[in-house]
Amino acid sequence: LNLEIHYDPPARFGWAHRLHWYFEVQNVANQTYIAGATNISDKLQANGQQAGATTLMNSTGSIYAGSPRAYFGGMRIRF
Repeated sequence: LNLEIHYDPPARFGWAHRLHWYFEVQNVANQTYIAGATNISDKLQANGQQAGATTLMNSTGSIYAGSPRAYFGGMRIRF
């Protein structure tokens, strides 16, 4: 669950309408989650040939954890 707040001032604010304010909270609930997973399935043998199914079957994969709660904020200006 992420939260984003953006604000663009109206044109009646003069030069300030060129500003864009934002604030973001990622992983609001601060839950542990898996961001991605991959199989490591491309191995070469010592002779340079592609490894067979037997070798690949015993390979492990990688699981990537998601980031904990994070806060971002800032301002952009248009010229």
